[in-house]
Amino acid sequence: MIVRLRLQATLGQKYPGLAEPLDTEAATVGQLLDQQHIPRSEAAMLFLNDQRASLGSAIHDGDEIRVFPLLGGG
Repeated sequence: MIVRLRLQATLGQKYPGLAEPLDTEAATVGQLLDQQHIPRSEAAMLFLNDQRASLGSAIHDGDEIRVFPLLGGG
């Protein structure tokens, strides 16, 4: 299936070069991150088609997954 994985903020800089769109056999958001070698611990917030998601959320053909890191500030 074909999905889009959008790495937001510093994640996009840390993991450049992801193919867009991605052809994957992953069944969940967590499996997709594993497949792309992105540590689950770095995914602070997940969105699947603009809805809050979890690592166990099922993905389907045409989905867009956005991953946000922990954000710091002061």
